[in-house]
Amino acid sequence: MKMMKRSESGTSGLGIRSGIRRGGLSGLEPQPVRILGSTPSNRLAEVSEESADRDLIRHRGDDSRARNCSLTVYLSDAAEVPLLTSEEEIELAARIQAGDESAREHMIRANLRLVVKIAREYEGFGLPLLDMINEGNIGLMRAVERFDPTKGCKFSTYAALWIRQAVRRGLANQSKTIRLPINMVDRLSQMSRVTRDLRQKLDRNPKDEEIADAMNLPVPKIRRLHAASMQTASLDAPVSSAQDAGTLGELIEDTSGSDPYKTLEDKTRFSLLHELMAQLNPRESMILRYRFGLDGGSERTLEEVGVRFGVTRERIRQLQNCALNKLKALLSEREAILVP
Repeated sequence: MKMMKRSESGTSGLGIRSGIRRGGLSGLEPQPVRILGSTPSNRLAEVSEESADRDLIRHRGDDSRARNCSLTVYLSDAAEVPLLTSEEEIELAARIQAGDESAREHMIRANLRLVVKIAREYEGFGLPLLDMINEGNIGLMRAVERFDPTKGCKFSTYAALWIRQAVRRGLANQSKTIRLPINMVDRLSQMSRVTRDLRQKLDRNPKDEEIADAMNLPVPKIRRLHAASMQTASLDAPVSSAQDAGTLGELIEDTSGSDPYKTLEDKTRFSLLHELMAQLNPRESMILRYRFGLDGGSERTLEEVGVRFGVTRERIRQLQNCALNKLKALLSEREAILVP
């Protein structure tokens, strides 16, 4: 079995052996997720499903070499490890159950590309590909520990369940400021695959109705999934790369404070209302104050005001309408003076 190379900086291409050789999963977290390099990359590499050859890697971006180095070395080394046959899986599983650490390491290294393939299915949900691969590696290690070849299941089928679960949990816990339930992550992944397939088939972006039909879900559910897939942004984030660029927070209107123009307008109207009400008789003015809470109190019903003045609610309604008509006439007179 060909051994992996270690870079001059001391970071292993696969780097996974430091965790594999501990003899169990105790202490593996979080160490295995650090071994591929701590710097994530947003534009990483496309990994072919035909992962048996060295054409596994096809770059898609021009991120810095430092950011791409860890993943590039990882994928190169993973592609060098031959895929296992069913007989080899059974043999290695038996040796692993007997405590053979070299067999455990071989089983893990031979299936690292499976982790990459599954992690790629969840791209675009807020967690860099490298981080998802690291999460998936933990699931792969757990699968190696628990695999029983006597159950008649291929290791890749069994391991895919553990890898997918680990990646989903990583997405749910780390990808967003607002934590998403795991079942929501699954739905988002399914919607992403369906959208991608429909886009290729229709040669355009599919409509929500088409996605809903393909997923057998109601359209409102699809729209809620779209809303859940939106990424959060910091209000302190710069709006551009310019050195003197402002932040997003500086561009958003502060609706918590009062509008000075509206405050002035309200004060002007309130002052005018009190000036006009001073021209009513005391009884009419008091009825309006009680009915509409003009003195800062709560509004009262016709019956409540009627009890206070010792008259019927119908009489209060008549007095109220009379007072309102007087106010309307006084306001018209004032406007006629101000606007000749």
